[in-house]
Amino acid sequence: MMNLPKSTEVGRTVPKERFYEKESSTTKDYFVKNIEKIIWANKISPTTLNISSKTYPELQVFKIYIKSIDKKIKDIVRLMDGKIPYPVLFSIICKNEVKSIIAAKQVKEEKIVVIEQFENDWQELKDFVLHLKGNRVDSIYENYMYQIEPDLQIGGSFEENLTKYKQIKSLKAEIEKINRKIKKELSIDKKQELARSRNELENRIKRMLLS
Repeated sequence: MMNLPKSTEVGRTVPKERFYEKESSTTKDYFVKNIEKIIWANKISPTTLNISSKTYPELQVFKIYIKSIDKKIKDIVRLMDGKIPYPVLFSIICKNEVKSIIAAKQVKEEKIVVIEQFENDWQELKDFVLHLKGNRVDSIYENYMYQIEPDLQIGGSFEENLTKYKQIKSLKAEIEKINRKIKKELSIDKKQELARSRNELENRIKRMLLS
């Protein structure tokens, strides 16, 4: 449960066409066939809560009801997010399961651009909990990102944490590539060489987490 104050409630159905017009037929088909409805559920702003704002004037909460769970929904949410000029917390709901998706957005040349997308695992609706924390839009937004992606909360400012998170994510992707190579490699010497490279990357991550 999110238990947002009643003052933040919007409860407005958003036509799917707003998001898939001018998109490919494949994207349109997904909206038509797999998305039941899109609800603009809440608006978190100084006009709906006793909070202030700084970089972002408001944070939106959208609920997307889908017919079946698949991996493509993350890309669809990113597409939708890029069309909304505010930070958005998405709750994706399929029957009795839910997952949250939220993106770090930055203002670039007077436009809000999706920088990095975060999601948690699917869970039972009855177990779903996100807490409203903060006294301004920016801090509430950041706290939702920290709750959805705990690895993002490394210890610095949000901007520092995001930079470090992206670097660590990239290093982890390199480690996964090395692991796949080790599994396929037949030469013991090359396996050991790859393992040393992996250890160097793992040590870089440890140093970054401690810095």
